[in-house]
Amino acid sequence: MQKSQGFDKIMLLVRRYIIFVLSLTLLGGIIAGAVTFYLLAPKYSSRTQVLIALPEKTESSVQIEDVNVNLQMVDTYKSLILGDLVLSKTLENLQSETKTKVTTKELLESLSITQDENSMLLNIKATYTDPKIAEQIARIITRVFQETVREMINSNEIILTSEAKQNNIPFFPNNALNILIGLILGFMISIGMVVIHYKWKENEINKSMNTLRYNYRILKMLD
Repeated sequence: MQKSQGFDKIMLLVRRYIIFVLSLTLLGGIIAGAVTFYLLAPKYSSRTQVLIALPEKTESSVQIEDVNVNLQMVDTYKSLILGDLVLSKTLENLQSETKTKVTTKELLESLSITQDENSMLLNIKATYTDPKIAEQIARIITRVFQETVREMINSNEIILTSEAKQNNIPFFPNNALNILIGLILGFMISIGMVVIHYKWKENEINKSMNTLRYNYRILKMLD
C-alpha cells in the first residue's frame, strides 16, 4: 500500500514538473548523441575463418583420438597467431604491401581469436578505426599464419574457409543504444531532482510551520 502511494506521489510530481522532466530527458539524449557521434571513434571489424584440417591418413576412417588431438592443437594455433613470429611478419607485410604503419601493441589489441564450440574452426577477427586497415590486418595475418604453419611443420592443414572483407558499417559505437541510455539516464536524473526538490520544499514548509507554531505559543504566553 505504501509503495503504491509512493509511486502515485512520484507520478503526480512528474505531471507537475512534466516540462522539466521532458527537457532533462531530451538533454540526456542529446548529450549521449553528441558523445557518440563526435567523441567516440567508430570501430570496424573484419573476420576470416580457417579450418584446422585432420592430417591425411592411410586408413579408411579417422579415429576419434585424431579429432581430440586436433581440438587440442587449436589452442596451440591461437597462441601461435598472437605470438611474436606471426605478429612481426604481419607487421612487415602490412608495411610493405599496404604502406600501413601499425605498432605491435595496436596490432595485438586489434586481434581477437575465437573457436567455434567443439569444432576445429578458428575465427580471426581484426578491429580498427579504419575499415580498410581492419580488412588488411585480418587478411594478412591469416596468410602469414598459414605460411608459418607450413614452414614449421610442413603441413597444409590450415584451410581458409572465409576470406576477410571490408565492412564499412562500424560495430562500435551503437548509436541507437547510446542515445536510448542517455534518454533513460536523463529521465532518471530528472525524477531524482524532482523528488529531492519536493522533499526540500516539504522540509522548508514544515520548518516554517513549526516556527509559526512556536511564535504563536510565545505570543499566547505573553498575553
